Parts: sequence; structure tokens; C-alpha cells
Amino acid sequence: MSNGARRIAASGDPVALPSPGAFFGLTRIWRSIGGRLAAIILIMAVVVAALAWQGWSGMRASNAALNSVYRHRAAPTGQLGDVIDRMRDNLQQMTQLVIDLRDGSDDQTIQGRIRRVEDNVAAIDAAWADIVATDMTAELRAAADAFAAARGDFTQRGLLPALQMVRDSNPLMLEIHYRDVLAPAFEAAHAANRKLLALQMAEARHMFEAAEADLSRRMIEGAAVLAVSAAAAGGLS
Repeated sequence: MSNGARRIAASGDPVALPSPGAFFGLTRIWRSIGGRLAAIILIMAVVVAALAWQGWSGMRASNAALNSVYRHRAAPTGQLGDVIDRMRDNLQQMTQLVIDLRDGSDDQTIQGRIRRVEDNVAAIDAAWADIVATDMTAELRAAADAFAAARGDFTQRGLLPALQMVRDSNPLMLEIHYRDVLAPAFEAAHAANRKLLALQMAEARHMFEAAEADLSRRMIEGAAVLAVSAAAAGGLS
């Protein structure tokens, strides 16, 4: 090894250093057309990999956002609509039962209406269990609790006593109970349901806007990567 390629360390032992020829060789490669072309190809490969990762992660984020909107907002909104429709149907069935009892309708008709009301109650309970199992903000949870209380009042204080009056064949008491308890309880539950639905829609819009903002950010990042890579490639040409 030449004296220029050898230095003495602090310990006194010789330390080998790269020869100047090696640096000149790298410089020649870098300045050659082939070297620059290889560098450009390397840069483009990195850019493609970065954009591919960004696209994959963006699709994952978009799918997660859509899935969250559907499971936690769209599906519960549909179920809330079904809940209030069944409650309204129960109210209508009680109206018909007042008429049936007054007109002396046959027992099969009356029992059929009672079963329909009971089936509605069971379906409402099942749907509500699904709704409260979803993720909710504090505001949504408070509105859901308010509707649950109003729905419980409609069922416990209004509907179940009304069914007992039907079984007792007491149309006069049923009519009074309908006017003073059942109908007002339904109106209170309906108002609470409307508030909960409005909050569900507002939260769904917020989640959608957040997903849009995330998509815009990723598009800007992708454009920035392309611009930087183009500038780098241009500097090598």
C-alpha cells in the first residue's frame, strides 16, 4: 500500500484509507450518462413505491371511513326510522281496537291486533339493542338516552296498560287512556326520535367531510412527491 493510502492512528497502528482513485472513479460514474440514468431510475422507483403506498393507505382509510359511516350512522338511522314507524303502527292498532271493542268485533280480529302490537314491541327492542351498541358521541348518547326514556314511557305507561284494557274489553277506559296518556306519550317519543335522527345525520355529514379532507390532503401530498421527484430528475439531466 502506498504512503498516501496509509495513515498512522493515535495508537500507532497503521489505518488504511480509500485511495484517491476510488473517489475519482465514483465521480466519473456519477458524471456519466449511465450513472445519471441509473440515478433517475432509482428516484422514479422510490417515487412509484411512495405513491403506491400512499394510494394503498388512502384506499384503506377511505374504506374504513365508509364502513364507519354505514355501521355507525346510516344503518342506525334506518333502524330509528323503523322504530318510530312501528311505534306509530302500535298507536294506530290501539285506535282500531277502540273501534273493534265498541263494534263487538270477533275475538280473532282483536287477538290478531294484540299479536301485531306485541311483535312490534319485540322488533323495536331488538332494533334498539343494535342502535345503542354503535359508537356515539356524547351528544348522540344523551339524545339516545332521552329517546329511550320517552320510548319506555310510551310502552310501560301507555301501551301495556292499554293492552290490558283491551283484554278486559273496556273500550271507554281505553279511549280515555289513549287520549290522556298514550297519544301524548307517542308525541314526546316522536319529538325525541326526530332530534336523535337529526344528530345522526349531522354526525354522518361530519364524518364524510373529514374523509373528504383526508382525501384532499393525500392528493396534495402525492402532487408534492411528484413535484420533488421531477425537480430531482431534472437536476440530474
